[in-house]
Amino acid sequence: LVEVDPKAPAEGTVFKQLMDEFQRLQTKAEQARQAGLEKALSAMSEGTANSKTNSKVFKQDGFQGAELVNKEHIEGGDVSWKPYKEYYRHFGGVGWWMLIVLGHVIFNACDKFSQIWIGWYADQ
Repeated sequence: LVEVDPKAPAEGTVFKQLMDEFQRLQTKAEQARQAGLEKALSAMSEGTANSKTNSKVFKQDGFQGAELVNKEHIEGGDVSWKPYKEYYRHFGGVGWWMLIVLGHVIFNACDKFSQIWIGWYADQ
């Protein structure tokens, strides 16, 4: 809450005081945000960042959404066939995918045959 000086002249001064207070609060919030970002970046660059560190940094400075800042787990090497198999299994298995491919082949065959048939019919 902003305190207004009752002894101040009435015209324009209250608005100026409100604007000054708003700017002061906005500057303070920006400084807190910048300090929190600097702490998180330094923790990440030092290799000490983890979900607890980042959560502590952001909660300490009044930031919400600390759970969104987590260190990712990255594996090296090639991708095995396991994710692909799981993907196909999740979306109906091999039988369903074969049915989709067969439907696609039949649709394309009918499309090509219709062009051949129209050409033959036009020649008659």
